[in-house]
Amino acid sequence: MRRLIRKMPEVAERVFDRCLSYGAEKNPERADYEITFNYEFLDDAYARWMDIKPDSSEFGSTSDSVYEDDDKVAENARPYSPDSNLLKKNHPIMIMVESNREDLLGHPLVTSLLTHKWSSFGSLIYYLLLFIFAIFLAFLTGYIIETTPPYLFNATDAASIENNTCDSLSKPITQAVLPKIGKWIIMALAAFNLLKELLQIYQAKLSYFGWTNIMEWITYVTALLLVIDFNDCQKITGYRYNWQWSVGAISIFLAWMNLVAFIQKFPAFGIYVVMFTDVLKTFAQFFTVFFLFIVAFALSFFTVFQNQTAFKTVGHSLIKTAVMMIGEIEFDGIFNSRFTSDDVSEAVYMNEVSYILFVIFLIVMTILIMNLLVGLAVDDIKAVQEQAILKRMAMQVDMALDVERILPNVLRKRFYIRRKTILPNK
Repeated sequence: MRRLIRKMPEVAERVFDRCLSYGAEKNPERADYEITFNYEFLDDAYARWMDIKPDSSEFGSTSDSVYEDDDKVAENARPYSPDSNLLKKNHPIMIMVESNREDLLGHPLVTSLLTHKWSSFGSLIYYLLLFIFAIFLAFLTGYIIETTPPYLFNATDAASIENNTCDSLSKPITQAVLPKIGKWIIMALAAFNLLKELLQIYQAKLSYFGWTNIMEWITYVTALLLVIDFNDCQKITGYRYNWQWSVGAISIFLAWMNLVAFIQKFPAFGIYVVMFTDVLKTFAQFFTVFFLFIVAFALSFFTVFQNQTAFKTVGHSLIKTAVMMIGEIEFDGIFNSRFTSDDVSEAVYMNEVSYILFVIFLIVMTILIMNLLVGLAVDDIKAVQEQAILKRMAMQVDMALDVERILPNVLRKRFYIRRKTILPNK
């Protein structure tokens, strides 16, 4: 089937047609009109034909079936691979997505199977995980908002708390109610999600490691490091060490990015996330050339404006040049402040070269490079829009198979069926 999908999609479509059967009623508008979908060749994670040789007496017989009489998978059935990521990647429907087989993805057999997977277990698990993550995100956000940053503490009080000597505080300090309660919820949900990730590692082995999973690990570990109290004084005051607060900034950022990854599964929102990721990939490819331009102008400005605060070091100059490129030119601040101040840090010592470099910068960076970036982004967005139907189908497939992937084998096989009969008019 996989070869047919890749090489001969028309033949695969004919096979799909043969997997549909109809009841005695032929009028599709009648209430008792029924369709039976046979998923045996399409949803074949538990198939045994790779274990049976064509010349075997079992080949083509009913004895090679992994299904019971009720069309459910047999208890002793095992998937052809223990790697859940491989099962997802090698699924015929996923191959349709990778091969851009839009017609096959729209076939009633395929849409029926996706609907079955989503309605039987996908929606419940997906929305449950989304709900759990939403609670985690809400409490983490509340914790960040309601907790006083360490740099706002009196230096003496901060030192006392770090030394676990609350008796020497200048005034009583207590932790707010939301962070006090929220930290336990954050720890519990972070631990739950980390256990879920460990289960996925056990299932997927090395193929588990991808940027989304790594981002989840960093999110939950940093959240734990943020809310854990390392001494009794921290527990009372809610004070966070400087490194904890820095870790918290990373955690809250990645947590909201994880929410973006969650909603990417929804076709209504996911298409925009796909647009963003495509534009980001294009920018990453162009970044080397882009960075060389930044370095060239940054070093030039560092050479002629080194006396000015914004360009006093190479690092400052790189950042200032990048900011200037997006519109924050500050021409008056660079060139005209010298007329109202005698401060050395406002002077311009090399007028001719400075103006020439600045004009070249305006033409190259703010006009040419920026318009090039806009053009690349527009092309990427246009390409996504042209394939919007395929992209949405791909998201539906990814959502259904992704939820199935995280299920342990014991639960997964319960939702596999050989055939399903529906009455579309009831």
